[in-house]
Amino acid sequence: MDNNNLPPETIEIGVHWYEDEDGKIVFDVEEMQREFEWKLKKITKNLVMVTNKEVFDKGEVIEHYPCDVNQNKEIESNGSVENIVEYQGKKYYIITDWENNVRWGEEEATEV
Repeated sequence: MDNNNLPPETIEIGVHWYEDEDGKIVFDVEEMQREFEWKLKKITKNLVMVTNKEVFDKGEVIEHYPCDVNQNKEIESNGSVENIVEYQGKKYYIITDWENNVRWGEEEATEV
């Protein structure tokens, strides 16, 4: 295959195989998967989504204020805490309850 004809968003991996004791060709799918995941991780290291929980747990809270939203995303006086959290050189807006439990922990974190 001519590599010059591949679209720029293409990830190339080798076809890993070996010959077993019976002389049959065996494709090493696990090795191909590892190679693909490694290459994907290399190009997406700055593009991977981070969750609210990951940012709050691993980042540093630099500001926090009471806010009027509850766990159901409804208006409630002092229902939560707004946090500005710095993580991996970026700032994120994370909402927690008053005991620092992250609201909507598995959702994508919102950059400030």
